[in-house]
Amino acid sequence: MNFQLSRSGVAMIATGVAALAGLAGGGGYMAGKEATPPAPAVSTATTTTAAPPPAAPPPSAPAESFVLRVKTVTTESDAKLLQAELKEKNVDTVIVPMTIGGMLLYAVDVDHRFGSRAEAFDVHTALADKTDTFVVAAPPPPKPGP
Repeated sequence: MNFQLSRSGVAMIATGVAALAGLAGGGGYMAGKEATPPAPAVSTATTTTAAPPPAAPPPSAPAESFVLRVKTVTTESDAKLLQAELKEKNVDTVIVPMTIGGMLLYAVDVDHRFGSRAEAFDVHTALADKTDTFVVAAPPPPKPGP
């Protein structure tokens, strides 16, 4: 036994599938479409009430700061060795432990935060003869403990 569809049968199936897809898409659109809220009722009575005091502005997020990163190493002893080498070149650095992908790394950063990328890049250029550095966005400094 051999089962075959004629051209008209294939065309009807394709048309039916397209119609169902259109209905499903249209239904999803209509279900997801936000209904227009009704207009608020206008009261004809006049009352005088004091306006609420203005709300305090939300606290602003700390400004982004930048640091010059010299290198990131895998052991604290390597970081201390690099820090000692840079101290001989009169470059003050700080070792910043960080966890990336479950792995503990130690970043050796120049011990100063910069308010803009341009300011950090200027210092990067000035340090070019002492060490290679690159500018990275720094997380906000930790808040002092109680």
